[in-house]
Amino acid sequence: MMIRLLPLLFLLLLSGCSMQEPADTSDPAASKKWIAHCLKEAGKTSGTMKASWLVNAYEFAKKADLVSAQEEQIPQQVLQLGRQTKNFSAFNWAIDHGAEPPVQFGDLLAYRELGREWRDKVVQHDPDTLPVFMSLAVDQYDRKFFREHAAEFMKYDFDVPQPLEKTEFRIRYRRFLGVQLQEALDKQDEEKIRFFISVTPKLENVSYLDKAARESMQATGDFVLQTLKDDALLLHMLELNWPLNPIDFSNPVLSEEFLEAYRAKPEYVIRTQGLEEWDGPMSPEEARFLTTLPEEAWALLPKLHFDELTEESVKMVDTDAAARVIAFKAAQKPLTQADYNELVNWALMHGNKSVFEFVIRESGELDLFNIDFAALAENQKLFEMYAPKIMSHIYYTLDTEPREDGVTIGNIKRVFGAKNEKAGLWLVHKYDLSEPWAKATEGQTLLMDVCEMGNLLATRYLVEKRGENVRQQTGYTQMQVTMFGNTKPTEGKLSPIFFAAKSGNSELIKYLVSKGANVNARSNYRATPLMYAVSAGKVGAVKTLIGLHADVNAEMNPNLQNMDLRELGIYHEISNPYRRAMSTHNEEIQRILRAAGGRP
Repeated sequence: MMIRLLPLLFLLLLSGCSMQEPADTSDPAASKKWIAHCLKEAGKTSGTMKASWLVNAYEFAKKADLVSAQEEQIPQQVLQLGRQTKNFSAFNWAIDHGAEPPVQFGDLLAYRELGREWRDKVVQHDPDTLPVFMSLAVDQYDRKFFREHAAEFMKYDFDVPQPLEKTEFRIRYRRFLGVQLQEALDKQDEEKIRFFISVTPKLENVSYLDKAARESMQATGDFVLQTLKDDALLLHMLELNWPLNPIDFSNPVLSEEFLEAYRAKPEYVIRTQGLEEWDGPMSPEEARFLTTLPEEAWALLPKLHFDELTEESVKMVDTDAAARVIAFKAAQKPLTQADYNELVNWALMHGNKSVFEFVIRESGELDLFNIDFAALAENQKLFEMYAPKIMSHIYYTLDTEPREDGVTIGNIKRVFGAKNEKAGLWLVHKYDLSEPWAKATEGQTLLMDVCEMGNLLATRYLVEKRGENVRQQTGYTQMQVTMFGNTKPTEGKLSPIFFAAKSGNSELIKYLVSKGANVNARSNYRATPLMYAVSAGKVGAVKTLIGLHADVNAEMNPNLQNMDLRELGIYHEISNPYRRAMSTHNEEIQRILRAAGGRP
């Protein structure tokens, strides 16, 4: 209904006038005379009083059915007067009676400055002004207005008119949402989290996000995935291209429906998993998932990630997946001999017969001397077939660079670390490497290196068939004081059990002790095998050594703390087993040592 403007003021104004408002509108002459009187009085004054006389004239004319062209202009006049005098009652009356408020950007800014009721009246009258008011609310973090109008704003597809630029507004809009989401997360307010997700526009370009907004949105994704476990909401977030943290594909919460929807957005997957550029290795689960994506997703990967994808497809022993990936690789650029070498090494390492046969078929022959000798060792049959040619020329050097006509002892050593221990056993059975090995390593025996790689079968053969000494020690430089000061000691007097402790192979440690190895042997620094196992983080070896009565509180040579220990670190951090466990932050080993009586 119409809102009378200041009725008490009318009475006060009119009480001083000689003419009174007619009680009966049936007399046209009297009515016109009254209307003319009101208009005349309006002309004499200004502001609120002027508006009051105009309102009185208009409403009486409507009641008497005497509205002329002159009276039809009154609502627009009152609207202007209401704006000038900041009188909302006049402004509100005018709009209710057909006045059109100006809605240029500057006008909308003025309405907002005048207050919430002005803004709400304009939005109610002209909904198309909402995007501008929403933009201003976002700038001022006006949560109440935002929540009241967000649903309606979505109908405008989050667009704002000029002079506000669409992209610039979306950046600010997401920044605003990011702050709201973070506050809701801090309070674990599920209702608000769901609301702000529901009013988030689809992300077409990651440049629309600043760092803070991205991080809060990623944290929201984690909350939905890990706390709410709401699959439907996650699917909606996928539709919005929500910036999620990398997905852990081993997470049992992930439904097949979600994974299928995720798989259907290959570019989004690459971006979300952070695989569009090299930033550390991808997880095996990521690589396996990528093998299920279309080839256009692979084209987005940098070379290092694509190599990981290729290896994983070979490792899966999935003939179809490996064939697709290799074919895609070949389509980008013809495979070189180096590519074939890489493929055959992966095939050998992971037991993929089909890829191995593919390489033989496509490359013509194996480039034996560039094959990874340790990878070849994983297939005993092939190892015994090709190892004799590779071993025909041995370079007694510790590096692992390939040679054109032979193999280095650095690469031979890696064979002893293969999962297939029989390859290492075959080597020590066929070749007597002990004497030249010790010369090449300047005192580190073949047995020590075999123990370091954790090969029990080869160790047994060397001890029982070749007579290797389980107590033999590496050389060292003794500490001595000269006129020029102290000489630097080396970590000498290391016997095979030190290397076995470092490898973590408990059965190997037990075997050496059974053959006379000293579980409490001391190095030149007076370090023990237990200290080596602790530093290497080998929990099983630590338990085994303690079970064999290793001294859990053995101390290194205290004179070392006065020496130059750049190679070893700070003496205090390594001087006994417990301190070593503390320096590596290995709480499990600390617990084991405490239980055995160990102390800092």
